[in-house]
Amino acid sequence: MISHITGRVKEVGQSTIVVETNGFGLVLCTPQPNLFEVNTDCLIYVHFYWHQETGPSLFGFHSLDEKNVFLLLIQCTGVGPKLALTCLATLSPGTIIRAIQNDDYKAIASVQGIGTKKAETITLLLKEKANAIQLQEELASEVQLWPTVCEALTSLGYSKNEILTAGRQIKKEMSQKQLPFDQLMRKALVLLSK
Repeated sequence: MISHITGRVKEVGQSTIVVETNGFGLVLCTPQPNLFEVNTDCLIYVHFYWHQETGPSLFGFHSLDEKNVFLLLIQCTGVGPKLALTCLATLSPGTIIRAIQNDDYKAIASVQGIGTKKAETITLLLKEKANAIQLQEELASEVQLWPTVCEALTSLGYSKNEILTAGRQIKKEMSQKQLPFDQLMRKALVLLSK
């Protein structure tokens, strides 16, 4: 199984890129080919897919979040790799995950090739799995802000247990939205003063 490759981008097409690595030119289908530049070195997250009629295909992703959401989408009945790529070309990984978690059929149905019924099926079948996904972009934001909030709350005399409980509640209320430090702090203080 291939996890990722490093190489030099040789061609950028409408839905594919060609990456040269160790003397091989690999064609990868990708949702955002415009994120890659010709003659630049890059690391690409890869998924190898086998279709009974057309054989093997390689799918390449600019980020691990893209790859993880792609893998999530193709687990749904009626969503193949091409439709999953279209989803990622239309919506960001975070938007897709939030839409599934919040039963936002309209956001999913805004993707070409997905009607309301299919959007409902996607949210219904993938909700539990989507809840288990922690996107790197969101984790990075949380990692940067929450420790600072914890420090400030500790200096105000709150216990680790109180801070942890408030943190869980805030994360639930945020529904994956990112808040600046001052808003996080305000929310935490409101919860801790109850």
